[in-house]
Amino acid sequence: MVYPGKVVRGYHCPPVQQPYWNTIYLDNFPDEELLNMIDQAYGTVFNSFSKKVQRQILEEA
Repeated sequence: MVYPGKVVRGYHCPPVQQPYWNTIYLDNFPDEELLNMIDQAYGTVFNSFSKKVQRQILEEA
């Protein structure tokens, strides 16, 4: 683990969702890494949409 104690399994989620969610403690956590994690999560969700929905999102942006 790259950030032990800073990025942990999502304690706030039901057990079935915990592998998919993280809790991030932001004290002394690099901003750049947080932004990278957000971008990666957005990309994962965006790519799960149909091509039609992806086009609609891009048109609204």
